[in-house]
Amino acid sequence: MIVELLHCVKPAVLIETGTHRGGSTSFYADMLRVLDVSATVITIDINPKWSFDPADKGIISIVGYSTDESVQAQVKHAVDKALAKRPGPVMAMLDSHPSAPDFGPGPWEAVDKFLASRTDFVPDRECERFLLTFFPRGWMKRVR
Repeated sequence: MIVELLHCVKPAVLIETGTHRGGSTSFYADMLRVLDVSATVITIDINPKWSFDPADKGIISIVGYSTDESVQAQVKHAVDKALAKRPGPVMAMLDSHPSAPDFGPGPWEAVDKFLASRTDFVPDRECERFLLTFFPRGWMKRVR
């Protein structure tokens, strides 16, 4: 589904939270290159454990909590710079929320909170057409 969305949306910028070892980020950068989509890939993590230099793949790695205002300012600056070079859609892959019930609120609660405060996004159930997903109601699209 992710590859299909990258192909259809052709994002100018892809933002990922939750770098960890950079596997997903590397996958996104590689797939965008294979699909011939010129996109800036930005990833955010408090403690990334890179096994390679992200700059070698054109990945911008920002260290910190994605909820911190200073980190958000860095991301906004990187996004604005990328969009000045190539305007287009911005995709976000939020991969940093806890998902264990005893760890506190996780992705389901984050989706509920986000959708309750926004009318310009809706869940994209078409992305669940294969019936198996790690992101139930987590695929969203901007409608205005």
